[in-house]
Amino acid sequence: MLNKLKEIINGRNICILAHGKSINELADKIKDFKDLDICWATLNSFPMMEKYILNTIDKRISVLFDCSTVPESRIVEYEKFRTYRISNYLMREDNNIWITSYGLIRDLKPLGYEIFTNAWIHKTLQVDKLFPPYKIPYYMSVPNSVTLLIAACIAGGAKKIITFGLDGYNGDIEKGLDSCFHPEIVREERLLALGSKNDEGINRDTILFEKNFGRLYEEYKKLFNSNTEIFNCSPSSIYTCIKKITYDEALKELI
Repeated sequence: MLNKLKEIINGRNICILAHGKSINELADKIKDFKDLDICWATLNSFPMMEKYILNTIDKRISVLFDCSTVPESRIVEYEKFRTYRISNYLMREDNNIWITSYGLIRDLKPLGYEIFTNAWIHKTLQVDKLFPPYKIPYYMSVPNSVTLLIAACIAGGAKKIITFGLDGYNGDIEKGLDSCFHPEIVREERLLALGSKNDEGINRDTILFEKNFGRLYEEYKKLFNSNTEIFNCSPSSIYTCIKKITYDEALKELI
């Protein structure tokens, strides 16, 4: 399925829409991106990114990454919600793809979702399969999902990667979701997935991403023989591990 991903990206620049609140600025400026040939990607809640950002310029997500796991006590209800959402995405006639993990596909089988996974096998890439079999645990040991999405974009031949809404958070745990784009939507999904409207992992993931991403990025480029550049167009981001650029600079990179 790597060839499918390469076909979709087609050597273009790819923009990743992450869920930090700073992506509000992209919503305000999205018309500046209307005529650019961009491959749009996001994680998990793609309807929110389309409704509030991409629909304005008649664009849709082409690369969706979703492999998050939930506690066993939440899995039945959450997978009803998730598989319905992903089905709506994959049933489009668009040339699009769902990137997930072997672990999630495995966990869906006992729940009776083989019909779902088999129906969309031609549009599904297991990110594990991008890596040498003997080193899968090493390359999959990452701080967060966006790291693996970036790895997939590099493997898929992206010319440049620009992230939006990749802000990070290191404040009060109970207020962590306030740092997200449309936090009211994020809270409802967290409640369904975790049984709580708090997410203690945000701070931990931020620390680990800042610490490890630079090394992982260089290793992914080496593994996939790539010169893909990456920039973070998230003005308020606390991350220093990715070069931060302004919106004017992002537009110049994308032309």
